Amino acid sequence: MAEAHREDPTSYTFIAPTPEEAESFAERFARALKGPVPAGNFVTLSKVAEDLHRLAHPGEVLLSRSVVNLLAADAFSDLPADELGVFSPLRSSATFARSAAEAAWDLAIRGEAEIADLLASEEALNLARAVRRGVERVRGRGVFDLADAYRGFDPAGAMEELRNRYGTRLFADGIADLPGAEMGFLLRLLPLFEEATITLDPALWSRGGLEEFLALLAEGGFEEIECRPRDEPLSKGLDSFLLDGPPHPASDLRGLVSVESHPDPEAETFALCREAKRLISEGLRPEDISIVVADPATRGREILRALQDAGVPARLLAGESLLEKKTVQVLLLPFRAAASGYPPELILTLLDGSLPTSPRELEALASAAGLLLLPAGDLASARRSWIAALAEHQSALREMERVLAADETVLESEVAAAARRAESCALVMSRSEELFDRLASMEAAIDGSGLAAVASELGRLIELLRPRLSDSDGDVPALDGFEEAVTRTALTLEALGRADLPLDRLLSILVAALGVPAWAGSARSGAVEILSPALSSKRYRRVKFVAGFNDGLFPSRSANPLYGLNDLSSGRGERNLHLRNDRIERYWLRKAIASSSRTVVTYPRASREGAPLVPSLWLERMAGVSPAAEAEEEPSKSPTILSRRHLRVEYARAIAGGGRLEVPADLLGEVDPLRLRAGEPPFQWRIEDPGVSSTLVVRSFSYSKLRDYRSCPFRFFLTRALGIEEPAPGSLELTPLERGTAYHAVLRAVGGEAPPGADLREGGGEDLVRGEVERTAARFLADEKVRRMEAVRRRIVSAVASDLLGYLRFEAEDPVRAAVGRRRMAEVPFSLELSRMGELLPRSAESYGDLTFRGRIDRIDLGAPGKKGEIEVVLSDYKSSTSGAEWEQLQLYSLALLALGLPEVPARPGSMRALFRIVRRPGISRVLEVHAGEGRMVRQRSKPDPTFAEVDGELREALDGIFQGREFRRAAEVEGSTGGCWGCPFEVEPCAIAAWMAGEGSR
Repeated sequence: MAEAHREDPTSYTFIAPTPEEAESFAERFARALKGPVPAGNFVTLSKVAEDLHRLAHPGEVLLSRSVVNLLAADAFSDLPADELGVFSPLRSSATFARSAAEAAWDLAIRGEAEIADLLASEEALNLARAVRRGVERVRGRGVFDLADAYRGFDPAGAMEELRNRYGTRLFADGIADLPGAEMGFLLRLLPLFEEATITLDPALWSRGGLEEFLALLAEGGFEEIECRPRDEPLSKGLDSFLLDGPPHPASDLRGLVSVESHPDPEAETFALCREAKRLISEGLRPEDISIVVADPATRGREILRALQDAGVPARLLAGESLLEKKTVQVLLLPFRAAASGYPPELILTLLDGSLPTSPRELEALASAAGLLLLPAGDLASARRSWIAALAEHQSALREMERVLAADETVLESEVAAAARRAESCALVMSRSEELFDRLASMEAAIDGSGLAAVASELGRLIELLRPRLSDSDGDVPALDGFEEAVTRTALTLEALGRADLPLDRLLSILVAALGVPAWAGSARSGAVEILSPALSSKRYRRVKFVAGFNDGLFPSRSANPLYGLNDLSSGRGERNLHLRNDRIERYWLRKAIASSSRTVVTYPRASREGAPLVPSLWLERMAGVSPAAEAEEEPSKSPTILSRRHLRVEYARAIAGGGRLEVPADLLGEVDPLRLRAGEPPFQWRIEDPGVSSTLVVRSFSYSKLRDYRSCPFRFFLTRALGIEEPAPGSLELTPLERGTAYHAVLRAVGGEAPPGADLREGGGEDLVRGEVERTAARFLADEKVRRMEAVRRRIVSAVASDLLGYLRFEAEDPVRAAVGRRRMAEVPFSLELSRMGELLPRSAESYGDLTFRGRIDRIDLGAPGKKGEIEVVLSDYKSSTSGAEWEQLQLYSLALLALGLPEVPARPGSMRALFRIVRRPGISRVLEVHAGEGRMVRQRSKPDPTFAEVDGELREALDGIFQGREFRRAAEVEGSTGGCWGCPFEVEPCAIAAWMAGEGSR
């Protein structure tokens, strides 16, 4: 190739798989020649096909892949129900539309024979055919896509034009596993050149693929020349990384790759910054260093900030779609509200940000006013119902304020708080009026005018928003990209005669266009790059760091649901999409490693919260490579300080370890709070004053309190004594507590209206259950943004109703096993002073007679059938699953029932049973036989069988720990604790902070 360049720089063309690889090869070729090279000589196969098609069909316009995806999404939405078949419920899913577009594209590029092996079923293949037919409807309108260019290429008469444009010599590298259409195009293209040289890497090809391609080349007269690398063990090490199974015996990556582990991501970040700073200080240019991360948009930003704090020039190349930008979401929100009939959750989201109140306060007001239960509809009806509900709520708040002000026993602060709530409601009502005025103006602008009006209105909103944005967070480029995408989509649909689609269809097409990830990075040169494996594979750098090399990131797990999950690898190629994705990711990383002189792979052994992390299983593929032993840092050696924040972290670590860190006088102010804290006595896990303990814990207890204490005393102290709420992230599902509450409420409601053993599936019983679920679940769905969307709400209600109907079916079909009595008592609350239970629990009553045991028995069945005769009393508690079913609860509740003295329940029943009723997987769990006259209990299929005295002893021990010991340590430090720190929301704050203050260092 260098010889061809010296003879005539226009006589050759180099073909690479991607534009980035072509650009990278051109850059390296120019360095090797020590001079400039024509950039137009380095192209992709798709670019050649596009140019040749234009020469043969002048005037036709190329449809880019993104435009083809738009057409596919539109075609998918237009398909009749009989063609969608089993996929009909997913018609409105933008994500599934993208999956269908991918399958249709593969069908066009690979051909029907190959794609039939890849897809999961005949239905998936039929769907891909139907979507592709919809895309091909635009043929004859002067447009073409790459599939047309590949398959429609006719070499006859193209030789002269080809050589004028691309020269007489062809060079190609990196080609592997070409799909059918590309393979056919390349084989027809090669004979048109006087000379063609293709370098093939066997490790990049799938099983049998290379042999088939070489056979086709041999038929065309090509000669195969085998080249062996100068460093064969290193080359075989890179090749083995792509192959399944153990590494090749002769492979070795030690000369290129080293592996380091770190305690957590924070330590990994500091280590990366220190090493980059050291390399630069030794003369390496920043642009010769790159850091490869699986997720540049999140982890990459953390490393970028740390490098900038350390004074290292750095830039981030992150692949993000415009749809992920908050600015774009804000612009689309009013149109989404209009398309979906102005549901209350979207109106509330539109209000959020224009009010001084916090989102939590706004949601609380909306829940109290019943706003989230309002039905969707047109704008006028939504406005009337919204304002009326706010006015009614404001009136109630004003009345509450008046009543409190007239009561002399009420504190002034409570009256002031009521007044603030009323004022806040008035402000929300005022801003709501303004919002509805703006929405009315938007509706008037887009009403019946199609895409042109939507694009015009979006342009107006963009111009209003632009002056308020700063370029620091990339909002302005995102806005420019959004405007360009809207314009491009509008022009494309208008040219195809599809500009009159309804608003919801237009939005789904626009969302599909905005959802394509685009590489966006700062324009700063001379800086350390942070980028993904895919992008790094196309850039040579002297030193590369691969950070966060943990399982789940390398490789990631994602797949198109239309493709098969089983390995159908008969014939050529990988027929499993999971395997293909894994191989592609390995290919990227292999090329990223190969395009460097030194690679350092790093991974954290635990998360920031202390949860253990597993290194990538790909480490086993790196022959000769193993994690370096973690070096023990000398106590006298001070760490390299990268920034003021890093100084505070290292100073705190030194204090926690019982040492000190020398700090320059001008930086003492940065660590003053830590220095002062170091002189204070260590934190104690114990409450010294018994009066304080009694005040905080209150002189009452329940089984849930005892369970929490046994699980983790410190968490019990935080939640039960201090009243700290556990942070609960938004979820698409009900929490176990919410689900259990819903089960209890619905079973109580429907149980009172049906005789024992009745089948509620008949006679409208199913409608009764679903209606009760709707009413009960409303309170859980009203306060949660994530779960109040209509589709999510329907799914939650359907799931809960299905669980309950399944359980009721179990009771109706097997009343003996379910222990359904002739009479039933539902939700029996109790509040017993332990002195009343002295006969059953004498030791606990003696010391804690004034302590109140509170709880609620979910259900009592009287006269239930059993295998050995009738059971007088059956006490039961409903549970979602067996995970929370504990023997201790049944034991304590059985004694409470015996002490209650209910007239319907015998004082000393001859036969008594306690059990858990499992709703999600209908059945019975933890059956406890209670022999009241003998003072003992028998656990079915479990030992030991406790006596009443043993239950009394366990209760006394737990109460002594709370009120006498008063020591509330972490579960990890309490012998015999039933809980742990894994997944605890308090694991980092305040639990780890308390451990540090107690002088125990890190976990």
